[in-house]
Amino acid sequence: MSEAPVLELDNVARHFVVGKGFLGTGGGAVKAVDGVSLTLNRGETLALVGESGCGKSTLGRMALRLIEPTAGIVRVAGRDLTALSREELRADRRQMQIIFQDPFASLNPRMSVFDILAEPLLLHRLASGPALTARVHELLGLVGLAPHHAERFPHEFSGGQRQRIGVARAIATNPDVIVCDEPVSALDVSIQAQVVNLLRDLQARFGMAYLFIAHDLAVVKHIATHVAVMYLGRIVELAPKAQLYAHPRHPYTQALLAAAPRPDPALARARRTLLEGDPPSPLKPPSGCAFHPRCAFAAARCKAETPELRPMDSAAVACHRAEEIAAPEVAAAARRPWALEQRFAVLDAARREKAGI
Repeated sequence: MSEAPVLELDNVARHFVVGKGFLGTGGGAVKAVDGVSLTLNRGETLALVGESGCGKSTLGRMALRLIEPTAGIVRVAGRDLTALSREELRADRRQMQIIFQDPFASLNPRMSVFDILAEPLLLHRLASGPALTARVHELLGLVGLAPHHAERFPHEFSGGQRQRIGVARAIATNPDVIVCDEPVSALDVSIQAQVVNLLRDLQARFGMAYLFIAHDLAVVKHIATHVAVMYLGRIVELAPKAQLYAHPRHPYTQALLAAAPRPDPALARARRTLLEGDPPSPLKPPSGCAFHPRCAFAAARCKAETPELRPMDSAAVACHRAEEIAAPEVAAAARRPWALEQRFAVLDAARREKAGI
């Protein structure tokens, strides 16, 4: 009998009501997330990718009920979060944590590192007295910091060190699932690799699952087991990482992969699937497939009928013409290492050699 998923999103949606302007114009509802269903198993990393404004962060916060869903069900370890009272939800928050994008804004500047890491332990009554001090020092060691760092304040650390503190806070309660909301996008490239490798090591050690929100496809390629591509509040493609990078089915996925920077000049000159125009307004989305105004393969059916997410091989694709679309230049490029991926590999090898792995 297989283990139940640690996170299940069942047709969740979030619509934000927009009021009318001064002259009575506007109004309506922004469908930030519109009927998304996902499952995440223990020890897996599901990456959410897409353009800014597609609903990634809103979906991640709904997974923790930091934002209340307009519709749908959120389950963590089989327990329906949407049916819990505030008191019950607080107790269940031990099983779910978040790592924020900005490592400075997410840490209280008036609290020492000791107080920041001790807070969740005290709140959930996991440690006190000497055991609390020992646990804080253990958490610092797990993320590559020293016990004496506990007495410092956030402004005394670099950006990478601050994000390590954020990671330590997230794992303090031994959660089942962690939402990583673009945790490395504000860091330098070399520091990104260190933090991503740290997250991988912690996952291998403790078995937690990650919902990893990102826009950098090289970072996603290094850490994800599965990838979900979002466009205008909906999932348009969901596949295992290797399959999605080698054989992207949706035109939007193909365009995202083709737009990623390449270290090979020959690839930089190769023909790319480029998107035309800007993403449509979520306040007034297009009829049918929301991607059809920017899609080179759009047909009459695409403009009239909204495609459902349907199985295809071991993936799922929301495209009427997915079987007809091929992108060999994207598949060929995906098999070659990217610049950032090469940097990850070098740092990972150095870390393993130092640890004797």
